[in-house]
Amino acid sequence: MHKYDENWSGSNGELACGRSGWIIHASPEGKMYWHHVGTETSVWEEPKAARIYKEATEINGWTIHPSPDGEPYWYNEGSGESVWDEPPEMLSARLEYLEKTAPPLTPQGQILFVKRVEIQRLHGDMAELRIHAAKNQEVDDAEEGDANWAGPNKELACGRSGWTIHASPEGKMFWHHAGDENSLWEEPEECAEYRNETEVDGWSVHPSPDGLPYWHNERTLESVWVEPEVMREARENCNENFKSIETIAAEEIFEKIVELEQEVRQILASDPAYHLIQARKSLVGKVGNQTIHRDDALQIARDRIFDTKTDFETMANEGRITFFVFLCSTG
Repeated sequence: MHKYDENWSGSNGELACGRSGWIIHASPEGKMYWHHVGTETSVWEEPKAARIYKEATEINGWTIHPSPDGEPYWYNEGSGESVWDEPPEMLSARLEYLEKTAPPLTPQGQILFVKRVEIQRLHGDMAELRIHAAKNQEVDDAEEGDANWAGPNKELACGRSGWTIHASPEGKMFWHHAGDENSLWEEPEECAEYRNETEVDGWSVHPSPDGLPYWHNERTLESVWVEPEVMREARENCNENFKSIETIAAEEIFEKIVELEQEVRQILASDPAYHLIQARKSLVGKVGNQTIHRDDALQIARDRIFDTKTDFETMANEGRITFFVFLCSTG
């Protein structure tokens, strides 16, 4: 389904309001409205079913919004942050809601549902990698004096975690995180792990109040402004290892998504209900959403595919087909 169609709900169904059949859209002027897949009606006022879904899935200040071009984005009222990748906590809440509200399914339907949920979780993992990379890019692009400045060679960056080390005017150390722009006095776990990987032969890195790094050796009590060679090598090796892990992870996630999507296509290709829905889509596309009723389209499609009404009803009852819910779940 093309993203400019009324029933487009985002590449992973992010703009679908659960299983209600409602999808969130934005007018060319940016005003939000809701469109129902089953009835092909659109309304400006948020439907009750959509509101129930929103209240169950919006978490930690995050809300989902449609852009006029049909793509979803997320906004955090608390931080003022806007992102194009679904926040992990909202993805988890959305998939948990879909799992809790899943109707009774045939064995094949259950297999299909599980694969689709797993595909969305993998897309979420890929999004996390992109978010992680974006935070590191903020550290890489920071200039001296910026909140994410980590020294001339990123010596004060805690690996690829997005955390950087700083010192207050009084010399007290604190940690700042790129992206959410959060600062802490207590060392984050990720930073402690990185420090254990890179502190060598008694050397450790410290921030000065003016933002420049210096190194201190607890064994010799020596302090220097030039990074010791053993620490530089440990830092560079650690960062390269993390980059390799991220690259491998992204490749494995992508391969798994492709594999699962192929399996979903194979299942759908053997499912009469899928072909019935495709026939309905084709009919609506030819005559227009506003000039054919859903039930009429289904009747025509049914007559074309099945010899008798009994054949169709038997298949529908056995498969427990819910047409517009199925459409929502396929995006």
